[in-house]
Amino acid sequence: MYFLNCLCLLLGRFDGKKFEGIVAEYGKQMLHLLLSELHCNDDNVIDGVVSIFKAVIFNPKHSSGSSVTDTKQMDAVVLLLLHLLDERDGAARAVVMLIAEYYSITADGHCLEEVIKLLASGNAIQRRNVFDVISELIHILTDAAHIVSHSTWQNIANNLLLCLGDEETAIWEQASNLLPLIDPSFVLPALVRLVCSSDEKIQPAAAEAFVRVLKHHNQKPEVAFRLLDSLSNLSQGLADAETGAHTVEGSKLDCDRVLRLILEWFKTVQDWNILIGPLIDNMLAEPSNANIVWLLSHINAQLAEAADVVLHRVLLLMKGQKDMIDEAFFS
Repeated sequence: MYFLNCLCLLLGRFDGKKFEGIVAEYGKQMLHLLLSELHCNDDNVIDGVVSIFKAVIFNPKHSSGSSVTDTKQMDAVVLLLLHLLDERDGAARAVVMLIAEYYSITADGHCLEEVIKLLASGNAIQRRNVFDVISELIHILTDAAHIVSHSTWQNIANNLLLCLGDEETAIWEQASNLLPLIDPSFVLPALVRLVCSSDEKIQPAAAEAFVRVLKHHNQKPEVAFRLLDSLSNLSQGLADAETGAHTVEGSKLDCDRVLRLILEWFKTVQDWNILIGPLIDNMLAEPSNANIVWLLSHINAQLAEAADVVLHRVLLLMKGQKDMIDEAFFS
């Protein structure tokens, strides 16, 4: 601990250019030393190592060469850190934080793939630690103004969805808690399919995650649209299968299962005025959509309380149709 304190004090005295020079010359030596210190049982030592790692190894402001070279070097460090995820100890917790923070400041998806692979190939302890990395990364990205590509979010979402079928209860429950933090457009279509899946192993976890996602976003009309689109696609797939157009997994019973879960979501809605307008618009745009009619039939009390909203939407539709008829007549 004395050595680490001295190292921290020494590094803290260097100005920007001097610091960069020290990192360039002694960075690799410090890396191997710090990795060995992470095995210490003293939490204070581990905290000191983590602080130095952040300042020296994972700080993009102190790059010593080209950005490509520095990124490759940091990726190599991350791969070395992965070997410390074999235990549930202080070192593993520190590595979880370091890796998550590193990915939060880089746009490198390839190295993240190497971490995610352990979810499928690692042992139980490794998988739990890697899941902690993903969990910490999601919280960092959602709590700050990070610009994250759609492909990265979709990759994270896909792997969380796979975790719903994990044999460890702790992992699929944590996945259910994290999925609501991701934009619903990345998870809802897949969750609808999983809820309708014939796989009894993943179905309960998918249903739990599905309800949690809806409850978390219960004041967002766009979520209702996304959900209705997913249901329409599923219903159309079933209809095509019945006519022999193609085969699809699912049944009428599966659709009913999704609809019942939506009713659970309805119980948590606090301001129906936000949702009723878009739902009415959707019904008027697709009057033959049995799903939307079924859903509206279960909120008739809320529709009655928001009668002015319903009538306003109907009048707007009628006015639009009248304008179209007038234009056609005079043309």
